[in-house]
Amino acid sequence: MLLLSSLCVQQTMAQTRIAVLADTHVVGPGLVVNDGAAWQAELAADRKLLDYSQQIFDQLTDQLKAEKPEVVLLPGDLTKDGERLSHEYVSTKLGELVAAGIKVYVTPGNHDLGTGNASVFDGDSKSPAETVDGSQFATLYAACGYGEGSEVRGLSYAAEPVAGLLLLSLDSHSGVVGTDDLDWACNKAEQAAKEGKQVLVMMHHPLVPHINGADIFVNTSTVGDYETVRNRLADAGVRVVLTGHFHTSDIAKDWNADMTKEIYDINTGSTVSYPCDYRWLTLSADRAQLSVSTESVTALEGVEDFGNVAKERLSKSMATIASNMLQDKLGPLAAMAGPLAAQAFVLHAEGDENNSEEAQTMLNTFGPLAALQFPELAGTLQSALSDISNYGTERADQTPDRTLTIDLPAVRTGIGSVRQTGSRQDGFYTLQGVKTAKPVKGVNVKNGRLVVF
Repeated sequence: MLLLSSLCVQQTMAQTRIAVLADTHVVGPGLVVNDGAAWQAELAADRKLLDYSQQIFDQLTDQLKAEKPEVVLLPGDLTKDGERLSHEYVSTKLGELVAAGIKVYVTPGNHDLGTGNASVFDGDSKSPAETVDGSQFATLYAACGYGEGSEVRGLSYAAEPVAGLLLLSLDSHSGVVGTDDLDWACNKAEQAAKEGKQVLVMMHHPLVPHINGADIFVNTSTVGDYETVRNRLADAGVRVVLTGHFHTSDIAKDWNADMTKEIYDINTGSTVSYPCDYRWLTLSADRAQLSVSTESVTALEGVEDFGNVAKERLSKSMATIASNMLQDKLGPLAAMAGPLAAQAFVLHAEGDENNSEEAQTMLNTFGPLAALQFPELAGTLQSALSDISNYGTERADQTPDRTLTIDLPAVRTGIGSVRQTGSRQDGFYTLQGVKTAKPVKGVNVKNGRLVVF
């Protein structure tokens, strides 16, 4: 019998770098057969830079191949409207990352399993495009979470991208997370904590409201029954949820029902909607902290002053969209309130708006006017321009949006002793005490012995 007591070997696990690309909305080759009135009308009615979507996606995937993060996450709306041609293009490009040794994980968004707007554009006409269903989606992205190495249930799954980190991808493409999926995810999170692992949850829809009254503009501004989802995940020990959908890079902190456990919703903006953001996450070597930084696509080959092109497109389209959405509530005043709401949204999309001189000037100038003429918008304007996520007075929170370090729940960080009995052990153990089916790079424990790979 071999006994190793008071094992004091420094664990050698390295930090993990994770890239997050949300709402890429790629328009695949072959969907615009001939540019013309039909395609131009589509662009005019949409806030997204659909005409640049493929070029932006190519530029970012090339960048990722060069920088080689350990993990890339895409929290939904990979395609414009779920077209097969778009998915085939996206899955092929992501396959290049996988071939380069980068682990890639996707989850479906509300645009990924086909919508009524999935079209082929040819001159002055458009016709329905072939789309994919859930089964076909999982098959196309077998190398990106839905294949070997993952525990897959429907369009949700659990995977371990690196030792000591459990990724739970929750399917919310319909706007809700199923009760069975939520039960399963909470059980997995609780078990991971017992095994000394950290947990990241990824889903498409935001976990909590990032702007007070956002549902005035977008009915699905959060996942359905968000309070229940928030409470269950927080109670299960989840500290961080990665989301997309709203096209703004905003980080909101909330708590479970009795406010004893905090949870962060890191909402990442769309690559095809100003400011065209994407995120970098760094998980510390001891798995105790997650650092967030944000970058933007500010230049695109062949497009002069791309940053301003993107901003002007969003400003113009949001003014029209907001005016139309407010018509039922404000009547004739909607034409005045729409551009105001659009300007506030653009400033909110840039993030850290409470530190923006332009945002604060707008709040001080138009805040009192909104309170008088547009009382239904006053709280929304205050929330959007002050970077305050309002869940009620006692839960209101202001969290930095673009750069932040989050302390993760405490987990076991070492092994006090290892004993070998007469029976052989199944699997390997890291020096954190995490059991693995295969050895990890560095020092492992197998049958009471230290083994270095």
